[in-house]
Amino acid sequence: MEDAGEAGDAGDSGVRGLQDSLPAPARPPGGPNPADRRRLDLHACLTGVGILPLIDDLHAINVLSTVDDATYAAVRGWITRTF
Repeated sequence: MEDAGEAGDAGDSGVRGLQDSLPAPARPPGGPNPADRRRLDLHACLTGVGILPLIDDLHAINVLSTVDDATYAAVRGWITRTF
């Protein structure tokens, strides 16, 4: 009679074999680049304050995600600051 651990291991071996045959995801080492990180953060900031970016806003978000750190910090502060 097999115990629960052996039965689970046998079922996982097919999945592991499939995962081993798949190519690794194409991600840069160290995570997203600064512009991608700012773009994601900007989306999160906007939605966090109840502003859902429209399709026409994507260009502006992409442009703002490429500015230097000090400028981005100011823009982020304008969005998230409570008065």
